[in-house]
Amino acid sequence: MASTEWTVPLATSLLLLGLAPELRAALVHIHLRDRTIHETAGILGVLTGTVKSRRREALRGLRAASGATRVDRPRIVGRLPGHCIFGSHRSIW
Repeated sequence: MASTEWTVPLATSLLLLGLAPELRAALVHIHLRDRTIHETAGILGVLTGTVKSRRREALRGLRAASGATRVDRPRIVGRLPGHCIFGSHRSIW
């Protein structure tokens, strides 16, 4: 099986280490390992709502620890009838 390697900047790593393990796990699986909320719930053995809550709290903790003052939200960059195309949908900031 091929190994998937990923790296994050040192400052981000230090911020992640400041999170509670269960919050960090949810964030890492979703944002760094590109797993869905459903996949993450299965891996962690919790409900999808728990994963969503942990992810939200982890992001809140990272923003507070980093001193971030602005939160980038997904923005609509194009629109087709019945569809939205989002930019920056995986951003953790």
